[in-house]
Amino acid sequence: MKTLLVVLRGLAAIVLGEATMVVLITLVQESLFGGVSFTRSSAGVLLLSGALTFLAAVLGGFVAGWIARGFPMLPAIVLAAEIPIETTYLILSGKTFDPVWFDSLAAGSLVVGLLLGAYVHVMLRPGTGTKMGMSPSTT
Repeated sequence: MKTLLVVLRGLAAIVLGEATMVVLITLVQESLFGGVSFTRSSAGVLLLSGALTFLAAVLGGFVAGWIARGFPMLPAIVLAAEIPIETTYLILSGKTFDPVWFDSLAAGSLVVGLLLGAYVHVMLRPGTGTKMGMSPSTT
């Protein structure tokens, strides 16, 4: 039963961490700025939306780490591994018209943000600042 709970908690951490990030990124890029693109957006919009998008990834990683509890880095690593795969698909399928370097940089910032968010959660947990949280446990 404990193993099932750990697995379910891990899956929930992945799903809700991703959902947090996606909802916040959508709010930033679509609602706040009306769609962000390298070819259509001003430099100021690109900088501000990039910073807010990075923060959305940090919050997504933090949420994933908080839900995972005993293994907070693992869901963020799973999410971070998905980002380059999705970006590669978007580039190769022609669904993005931005330069490859721009999409790659954006994807890299999401990867770093997710991992940083989970790491911040690890560092803020009482008495566990030195544990990286890679082993599933029920604590």
